[in-house]
Amino acid sequence: MRHLTWISLGCLACIASPHTATAQQETSTASTSTMRSLLALKSSDGRSHEIEAIALGRAGHTDVLYALELNSQPGFSRDGEYLLWKLDLTGKVLHKASIAKMVSREPPRVTIVPLPAPHGGAIIVGMFRDRLGWSLLRVNDAGRIETNRRLAGDAFLKAILLSNAKELLLVGWRGRDGSVWRTDLDGNVQWQKTYTREFTTERKPPARILCDIALTDDQGGFVVAGEFGELYKMGLGRPRVWLLRCDPAGNVLGETTFPGCDPLMCALGSGQFAVAHTAAAVENRVRLVDLQLREQWEKKVDIAAVWIERPAIGSVPGGRGFVVAGARPVKGGAERRCECGFFQYNALGQVVSSASSMPLASAALPQPHVSCDASRAHIAARTKGGFDPAEVHEASIWEIPLKK
Repeated sequence: MRHLTWISLGCLACIASPHTATAQQETSTASTSTMRSLLALKSSDGRSHEIEAIALGRAGHTDVLYALELNSQPGFSRDGEYLLWKLDLTGKVLHKASIAKMVSREPPRVTIVPLPAPHGGAIIVGMFRDRLGWSLLRVNDAGRIETNRRLAGDAFLKAILLSNAKELLLVGWRGRDGSVWRTDLDGNVQWQKTYTREFTTERKPPARILCDIALTDDQGGFVVAGEFGELYKMGLGRPRVWLLRCDPAGNVLGETTFPGCDPLMCALGSGQFAVAHTAAAVENRVRLVDLQLREQWEKKVDIAAVWIERPAIGSVPGGRGFVVAGARPVKGGAERRCECGFFQYNALGQVVSSASSMPLASAALPQPHVSCDASRAHIAARTKGGFDPAEVHEASIWEIPLKK
């Protein structure tokens, strides 16, 4: 199956790792916006520094950015650890700590969910135990782990906080079927639903995978985005994007499908949802659907569809559209080079702002992550390292002002 290589970042309290990366401040200009480097993880010791997830949150009266780093030895060694960073929005490190050891070279799938007052801290869902062992970690404002709970499921790809700030929805799969779990903040399951869809195939039973989730209302209704069909690499097979709208109990209220795979989604408010997906072997698209999952428009995105990489998408609060980030090939030269491209869209699908990072190292795959507030977007991306696991990886986080 074709899936996910996602990257995150974070911070944790005053436990310093012996394997450190240097943080640097730099500025680069792009087409219409300025990208300011908030944190650069440069390898000074031959180790890889990979960002697996980022999320904007609030600690007291301060806006903060959580980031989860995988610090590891290049190659197939399991010598690695996950570091949770917590930064203020000037780039100052508030704390950093090791939260788990790396136990697998499987592509990481991690979500960070900042918790509002009075809870504070954050929820981290990821693969921290064994090859198919998923855990929910709850950390407090000081970065100390308060809950470490094993979850039953083959994969968890996304977690979101409900409007009551007391429960979570998690989306992933068990076996070959997509599932949604509703849990409390400590990972105790309230209910779990599995969703299937028939698909005619002569080769093998279809996979039905759910990839992303967004809320539709304050009571816990939601839309999930997934894919089903024969899912092969390099654009082969007959995959389709699958959207389901569900009530707070997980019962299906409506569904639709369209050609494509690897969907990511965000809620724009007013019953609208932006869905980014791969439409062809080298093409990414984004489409807007309403609450009844009817298509409003579809646009091609000026970001390359890379085999194991999907563009990142995030909504701008206040119903002001969304942002997309991903790999853009740099033309010219004998080597394949790319940059991390950023586009801000309004709800009509018009690009209102764009930016690009400085060209990345040869053959680097950005592997981006996005988190937005009302005035700025933060993008985490790889700046060095590609397919070869023996390569050293480096990563950065940029801040980009949003157009009003």
